[in-house]
Amino acid sequence: MQAIQVENTASHSYGRSLTILYSSVAAGILVIAALTYLGLTHLYHEAQMRVATTTQNMALSLDQTIEGVVDAIDVALLASADEITREMAAGRIDPASISQLLVRQQQRLPLVDNIRASNGMGLSIYGPDLLTPPVNISDREYYSRLRDDPSAGLFISKAFVGRHKKSWIWLFARRINKPDKSFGGVVFASVFINQFDKMLAKLSLDSGGVATIRGADLGVITRYTFGTQNPIPYGDKKIAQQFADALAASPLQGTYVTDAATSIDGVTRTQSYRRNGKYGFLVNVGIGGDAALSEWRQQVWIVAGLVAVLILSTTALAYLIARSWQRMASDLTELLAGRESLKVSEESLREAQEAGRIGS
Repeated sequence: MQAIQVENTASHSYGRSLTILYSSVAAGILVIAALTYLGLTHLYHEAQMRVATTTQNMALSLDQTIEGVVDAIDVALLASADEITREMAAGRIDPASISQLLVRQQQRLPLVDNIRASNGMGLSIYGPDLLTPPVNISDREYYSRLRDDPSAGLFISKAFVGRHKKSWIWLFARRINKPDKSFGGVVFASVFINQFDKMLAKLSLDSGGVATIRGADLGVITRYTFGTQNPIPYGDKKIAQQFADALAASPLQGTYVTDAATSIDGVTRTQSYRRNGKYGFLVNVGIGGDAALSEWRQQVWIVAGLVAVLILSTTALAYLIARSWQRMASDLTELLAGRESLKVSEESLREAQEAGRIGS
């Protein structure tokens, strides 16, 4: 009877120990899972911040590069306008000399296709590759704006198709003043938009990346996509809602994220924009979602693998401990059973001896 009680006590102790063991292992796995989730969430936010910083730096670099290009064009236009005004004041205008000047200015500007100038009636009569009869530009917006506003400064056009070569161009123009400050024509530089495409391609973004130049009115000057087709035409003013919200909150610079449903071309991206403070154009640089989170996904796989190994190791160790405890309990039960059997045998022997003495 006592052996049975001892056996029951051992069995109860073994069951309680297993419960504690399995509860501890389960609690440990839950703690590991929670810490893993918090760690991966932190790494995700860090990855997003790194991408945002990268796009901001690239947008700043692109903004400064294009501003430098426009600065150089403007200096050439100012020098050309001043020379034409000087010749007007001297009373001798030499079209050949002015055209050679414009050619020399253009040769110093690799992105510029040509620099030409018109007279006060809008006829393009100075510069290289002139047509006969001269092209009349008096219906162009840049001509009328500069004619009507002596203080207009540098005019930067929207993207449009030029009449001379029938290609998309981005045009920069300045007013020519006669010696009496009246209107004497315009001098203008044309840049083929594909020249800016070549510039944007040097950013070497991963597939899904995008770089865009927009005018002051947000019309697309050019948009270069990496690894995907660009469905947005020149001059298009369509923007994602997240971009519109970011511009409303911060007109000069900012960062936003679009997903496949809200992006204007169906690609998830983190994008940063900057509006140039001097000329008003806007640049936008985006990194595709897959490229943005590729490093984080690698970290997820590594961490998940380590956690899986840790959980499997802990579970295996708990299983081995439970098996060891089970063998110990079984051995104890067998020991108690043996002791009980020995005790019964001793009792039987003693009774036999007593019976023998009585008979004797």
